[in-house]
Amino acid sequence: MTMKKKVLALRSPAVINELSAAVSPCLPIGLAYVVAAIEDLAEITVLDPVAEKPLISELTPFKDGVSILGLTPEEIIAKIKDAPELCLVSSMFSMEWPVTRLLLALLKEKFPRCILIGGGEHFTSAADYSLHNSPLDICVLGEGEATIRELVLRISADGQLPLDVPGTKVKRPGTGEIVDNGRRQRIDDLKSLKPPAWELFNVAGFLDRGVGNSANGLQGVRAMPIAASRGCPYECTFCSNSTMWGRDWRIRPCADVVAEMKRLVGRYGVNHFDFCDPSAFIEKKWVLEFCGLLIKENLQATWGLPSGTRAEVLDKEALGLLKRAGCNDLDYAPESGSDYILGVMKKKIDKKQLLVSMRACAKAGIRTKANLVLGYPEEKRRHVLETYWYIVKMALAGIDDLLVTTVSAYPGSELFEQLSREGRIKLDERYFHDLSSQGSLNVSPCYSRHYSKYEQHLFKLGGFALFYFSAFVFRPRRFFILLRDLLRGEGTTRLAMALLNLYRRRKL
Repeated sequence: MTMKKKVLALRSPAVINELSAAVSPCLPIGLAYVVAAIEDLAEITVLDPVAEKPLISELTPFKDGVSILGLTPEEIIAKIKDAPELCLVSSMFSMEWPVTRLLLALLKEKFPRCILIGGGEHFTSAADYSLHNSPLDICVLGEGEATIRELVLRISADGQLPLDVPGTKVKRPGTGEIVDNGRRQRIDDLKSLKPPAWELFNVAGFLDRGVGNSANGLQGVRAMPIAASRGCPYECTFCSNSTMWGRDWRIRPCADVVAEMKRLVGRYGVNHFDFCDPSAFIEKKWVLEFCGLLIKENLQATWGLPSGTRAEVLDKEALGLLKRAGCNDLDYAPESGSDYILGVMKKKIDKKQLLVSMRACAKAGIRTKANLVLGYPEEKRRHVLETYWYIVKMALAGIDDLLVTTVSAYPGSELFEQLSREGRIKLDERYFHDLSSQGSLNVSPCYSRHYSKYEQHLFKLGGFALFYFSAFVFRPRRFFILLRDLLRGEGTTRLAMALLNLYRRRKL
């Protein structure tokens, strides 16, 4: 009988820029799916560093204005009691790489016989770089369940590092040569997936402390992530999602999603769900059926779409049903108010239709946020002014909050490839550090050929100021809600949460 291997599954600690206002860690749902796929094959220990220290007050300075949210690499090593034979390391964001690389080095130093396997969006998009610049043995590319299962079976059978498993890149022992085994065929039937193995994770570390994407310390909110779909059919040039999941969009049966929500409410007392799908709501028929089932079940739980969504299916009828089904938080992702820049981004949206949906959402009583991006190589000052005019229109339509960021060129995105060809970015320490600044209030790199990074910074701050000034003018009551939240130390809006986060970090 084949002995079960000892497997350690962990995710990289999160990294936070010193001027990041939005800090919203959540449970690692991707890793939970992968662990579920091998739960019957191995003795698995899960260590989630962020769940151990998820609060802003527990940040650890790293370097150059970047801090670690969660256990440090050294603290992670100290918590590992039994030597693992395989270690699965999940990393979603490339800005985590300097910390992840240190963690991998410490793991190999303490457990030299352990096979290190990396997975997630960073390792998928920057596999060769990660293998060459760390003691990592294998990178799993894209959807990981079937690949990890085959790897564990093969390693358990003969103890050797397999060099030919589809869906991997492997560093050949001795030579360091990278063996590319291509991508594995994607899973067609998402219902066939085992549910995330949350029973092995420190769920209480998040839920009992009010931490989660939409929780942010709100008293009584127990928020968990959930995924209804995989893949995205759109071609936005700033997005690396297609590299990870592909363009074929697949969605779970409505009843399957609702059943999972019901289990989590019963087991963990969850009262809010954050859908982490990049493109959950594409088919109106699915949306209406899903909402109908939720209304029938009466779960006493709210839910939201904080990753952003499109407006094509979110008309007055659908939004009214969303509200009845418990949706209380919805993000729109127009990205720009300039038709020219939207074309450059390959962002196929109808701005007028989006405003109609925003107005209907406000009337339905669903809290909303819009996301905008500045700094595209082709963006000129007049395009920023067009975006500013759209900001005023969104405030008038009733959007509650706005996030303005400078564009991040993530590995795996078309924009990254373009800027790499032009010699404007390369994978080095400065690049990874700069990624942490682009969603913060810091001055960040500017890829526009037509204005400077300091102008870009002013444009970003100006976008925030214009939106909230307009929103307070159009709806004065919001100003008093903001004051109430700040005095109570509780953020019911993202602006209040951002200001409170910045204040709490300044007190550290």
